[in-house]
Amino acid sequence: MRTKGNNEARWTLRLKASFPELFQDISPWGFGCESGWEILLTQLCGRLDALALLELRVVQVKEKYGTLRFYVHGSTDEVQAMIRQAEAESAKTCEWCGAPGQMRESERRYFLTLCPPCFEKWASNGWVMASPRSK
Repeated sequence: MRTKGNNEARWTLRLKASFPELFQDISPWGFGCESGWEILLTQLCGRLDALALLELRVVQVKEKYGTLRFYVHGSTDEVQAMIRQAEAESAKTCEWCGAPGQMRESERRYFLTLCPPCFEKWASNGWVMASPRSK
C-alpha cells in the first residue's frame, strides 16, 4: 500500500523519527513509495544528515516510472549526487520487499521495480517485464 496523507506506514514514521531535521518540512503527501526502499532511504538520509546542512529539507519521496524520486530544498551538488545514486540503486531494488529487483511494466505502461517473487504475485494482474530502455 502506498503511504499517503494520514495513512502513514510504520517505516515512514521510523524514517522521520530518525532524521527529524531532514523531514520537518515534508509535504502532506510526502511518501508515495513502498517499504522495500526503506533501507535505501535510511542510508541516503544518513549520508545527507552527516553533511549537517542547516537548510536541507526533504519535501517528497515517491516512486515514478519504477524508480525512486527524492525531492529536497536547500540542495547542493553533493546532495544531488547522493540522491542520483540512490535513485539509480532503486532501479535494481524491489520496491515491495527490498530484494534485488528488475524494472517491470504493465500493459498500461505503468512501471515498478520488483524481484521475481513479488513479480509473480502481480503477474496475474497483467504485469510483464519491461523492455530495455534505449539510451
